[in-house]
Amino acid sequence: MQEIKKMIRYSIVGMSGTVLDLSLLFVLVEFLQWHVLSAAAVSFVAAATSNFVLNKKWTFKNRNKAYHQQYLKFFLVSVVGLLLTILLMFLLNIILGIWYLLAKALTSLIVLLWNYLGNRQWTFRPVIKEAILDKSYHFEYSVVIPTYNEESVIEKTLSEIRNFFLKSKLSYEIIVVDDGSSDQTTEIIKKGQNNSPDLKLIVLDRNTGKGNALKIGALSSDGKYVLFADADNSTPIEELTKLQKYIPEYDVVVGSRKLLGSVIETKRASYRRLISKIGSFLSTALIKDIKDTQCGFKLIKREVVEQIVRRQKITGYGFDLELLALAQHYELKILEVPIRWIDRKESRFRPIRDTLLTLGDFLLIQYNFLTGKY
Repeated sequence: MQEIKKMIRYSIVGMSGTVLDLSLLFVLVEFLQWHVLSAAAVSFVAAATSNFVLNKKWTFKNRNKAYHQQYLKFFLVSVVGLLLTILLMFLLNIILGIWYLLAKALTSLIVLLWNYLGNRQWTFRPVIKEAILDKSYHFEYSVVIPTYNEESVIEKTLSEIRNFFLKSKLSYEIIVVDDGSSDQTTEIIKKGQNNSPDLKLIVLDRNTGKGNALKIGALSSDGKYVLFADADNSTPIEELTKLQKYIPEYDVVVGSRKLLGSVIETKRASYRRLISKIGSFLSTALIKDIKDTQCGFKLIKREVVEQIVRRQKITGYGFDLELLALAQHYELKILEVPIRWIDRKESRFRPIRDTLLTLGDFLLIQYNFLTGKY
């Protein structure tokens, strides 16, 4: 019954769009003396826009805030419907000789069904709120650290994280995912495991990307909350206290270097500041109201791992962009919190190569949204 109501509403919206299309076409041609083709193009876009708004708000009652992505999808469905109309009219009327009005009626029904299903299943696909089974986790916090040739910093970082949690008396585990290191990183971590039952090591046989390492670590975690942290402890683990107080209310709490109250103790190189600005500019096309998407210090609920991280496809530095874009897409609650950050000289970020790869990730995320792969 609910589906029938949606179909009726969709049909009403379609009729209103047709009236708007014809009325605007008439005004533009007869009163404003526009060329008929230009007028037809404008009236078509106006009708499609009206149909988009009405279907989003009334027919499907869709609350997704990715308006520009949904509008593009809706417009593409409409264009395919227009091409399908031309093809079917040619087939039914010209080839099969069916009376043109009957051919148009049959075509309209088929195209209406196409448009409805295309928009229901693709454009206005419902926000997925998966049922997460109640589970008793072994730890309150899981700290996931991706590493790649971090022999100079990893031992100190692990020691600082362990000391923090021991003082705070919170149950925890540390999951280090070694992403194909060629130095002594793995050996150093293995030595640390001897006296640290809280330390878990996952070794990948080749370098697959920071995002892939984070995903593997998160899916292997057994904590109620999952913290993503950098191997060089550039955001000191003590900053977790700033994020902790918000996690019961928010699904994703993002450490930020760009908010009032943020502290950057070591001035970043000029090329890194430039890259950061470029990244911030690009991220606005995907993510709204988050100033620092690339800070590696993020605290998420376990439910987010199951609902978002498990879906992620980006394996490189664009993982953070994808995480936040998906969180907004599925209407999770996100909060950005100012933190203290130290620009470590030991950073493994490669300016030109990693910037180009992240740009590629950005384009791939856009493509995945447009093609419904999320």
